[in-house]
Amino acid sequence: MNELVKKYSKTGLTILALSEMPAQMQASFKKAVQYPLLIWEKDKLPPPLTMVKGYPTTVLIDRQGKVRKVFFGPATHALDSFVQQALKEKPPATPEKKQKA
Repeated sequence: MNELVKKYSKTGLTILALSEMPAQMQASFKKAVQYPLLIWEKDKLPPPLTMVKGYPTTVLIDRQGKVRKVFFGPATHALDSFVQQALKEKPPATPEKKQKA
């Protein structure tokens, strides 16, 4: 994931890590990742994040908020092609842009 952050951070890609590990265990993990690590309680997350059954699980959500792909297990190489495809799409128009048009 760190490679994806380096490669696509300037193009609109945002990566967030969700973890239910205790805070003391997360401290060492936080040093290894170059993206935010968020603590969560699985029973308080909205779908589709409640579908996570194991680690790692990667959920690719596009600019419109639609779930594009879910990867269970390591998926860096396969994920790269899906990220490229999603980033080619135009962002949705904001209310400001709609009014000006």
